[in-house]
Amino acid sequence: LLCLRELASKGIVHADIKPENILTNDESLVYTKVADFGTACFAEEQIFSYIQSRYYRAPEVLYGIKYGPPIDMWSLGCVVYELIIGQPLFAAQDEEELAEMLNIAIGSPPRSIYENSTKWSMLPHVASYSHDYRPSSGSSNNANSALYHMQPLAFMVSVLPRVISKFIRRCLMWDPDQRLTPEQALQTEWMQQEIDVLIAKRKKRDGENDKLHEPTSPKTSVRSLAKINKLDIKEPGTSKFGKRPHWHF
Repeated sequence: LLCLRELASKGIVHADIKPENILTNDESLVYTKVADFGTACFAEEQIFSYIQSRYYRAPEVLYGIKYGPPIDMWSLGCVVYELIIGQPLFAAQDEEELAEMLNIAIGSPPRSIYENSTKWSMLPHVASYSHDYRPSSGSSNNANSALYHMQPLAFMVSVLPRVISKFIRRCLMWDPDQRLTPEQALQTEWMQQEIDVLIAKRKKRDGENDKLHEPTSPKTSVRSLAKINKLDIKEPGTSKFGKRPHWHF
């Protein structure tokens, strides 16, 4: 999020946020880097139209609409779900299947998508969702396919702690203007909790490195986290392990 905040402040789109492009050098995830800027661009100078890995592709890219930094927040929402649940949220085999998944997960596309899309006629659409609905794609007949088991997003994230569920849902919205920005995301209840944990981890790691006389990573990153405005938050009701949120275990 700190990386995406910096990029967004300069009008830069990464355009390929996915687990493979989020790197760390240790199991504690104390130090993390965002990699692969091969398709990155300035929002006003879009070079590529076919970007983002399919599982993490935002509606703007899918439907051929002008995009910006919000597509990275969409991808981040998909990544968060995958890292916690253990499987991709939208494991579509092609763009047609992805369109059907989005229709089921977050409802029918708004008018703004229809009016500005260059690929509307090429993709399937679902007027409304019902539990008896089965997509038209061939894979819908395969009970092992991701499309066959697709459900509304609210249902799919209901197994997660409330703060995480809310975070994901606010990243995965049709309208890019309604999605969380990186700055807003850093101020959410969940991220404020994560920042506390990360600062403690980094201080501990830096202290261990100092004792071993090993080079340490710049401590400015810790200070930059500490400067983020803190919210007055209460511990989540789902926590079973004291003050530390249970999803850290």
